[in-house]
Amino acid sequence: MENHYLCHILILHFVSQKSKIGRIDLSDAKCFQVIYQEYFVALKYFACRYIKDVEVVCDLLQNLFVKLWEQGETFENEVAFKTYLYHAVRNVCLTCIRDTQRKEARLAEYEPEYCEESFINQIIESEATHPNAPAPSRPLSPKAI
Repeated sequence: MENHYLCHILILHFVSQKSKIGRIDLSDAKCFQVIYQEYFVALKYFACRYIKDVEVVCDLLQNLFVKLWEQGETFENEVAFKTYLYHAVRNVCLTCIRDTQRKEARLAEYEPEYCEESFINQIIESEATHPNAPAPSRPLSPKAI
């Protein structure tokens, strides 16, 4: 909940500032480069409040900026852009946290089964206890070959 309020405080802070630039066109390579260089570090620190692993944060931000570049959206002013950008970063972080928790829960359920020895024991046990288990194969006699 604290991070949610922090996001709104940051947005209000930016809204209260005078807009430095007008229209932001992310399909323009120069504009995109300036935006990337100007915001990446601040967004990294913002995202690290949600996710402590800096490498994961950098990957998430890179993916977000690639998506922004591919979409090539245009924003009326810097305030609109910052609002969109910080909300997007927060959403990407929350999605990452949710996906990580789901992945860890799935792995915790299946962890013992992935042991090779456990797997072999399960096969032996199921064949030994199943009433219709096939009888062990007998080696073929030399005459049958």
